[in-house]
Amino acid sequence: MRWSWIIALVMMGCGTETPAVPPAPGGDGGGPLGITGLVPPPSNPGPSGGASGAGGASGASGAGGASGACDNDADLESLSFVSSGRQIARDCSVDFCSGLLDDGFRFQGCVSECVAGDIPGVSVECASCYGAAERCGLDNLCYLRCRIDPCNSTCVSCLTIAGCLDELAECTGIPVDDCER
Repeated sequence: MRWSWIIALVMMGCGTETPAVPPAPGGDGGGPLGITGLVPPPSNPGPSGGASGAGGASGASGAGGASGACDNDADLESLSFVSSGRQIARDCSVDFCSGLLDDGFRFQGCVSECVAGDIPGVSVECASCYGAAERCGLDNLCYLRCRIDPCNSTCVSCLTIAGCLDELAECTGIPVDDCER
């Protein structure tokens, strides 16, 4: 099973360029899975994210802190070609990353990389918001409720109560309105 996942992950990356990722301080530049290009969610770039105190608005949950990562012309155009960024992230989490459910950091990185590969032209920072949202759902026990359909009422309710949808909207900088309510 692990080999088929690795082969699928490698094939997913074939033919697409991933942006160069500078090495983390004290790191080797590889992502959470040891694959260059897999990055954790964007970190808080500075004072703008600290309005809610130490750690910023989403520091406590680990969902990131970069605000408006998708609110730019290139990412908005990329997202306009897909019906639901959350659906793509859910597909990634179930189809490619479910073997990492016991390691939230690697799971989040896997979903982020998968989203970046499945939405042509989307930035790593924007894709990382969707990876962070999937991890938030995992950490708050919403994963099983959202596994079949991220827009079902049980899933949306769980993600809303956990604050995952608010964190996704803050991180992306765009409304989370890809489900008809």
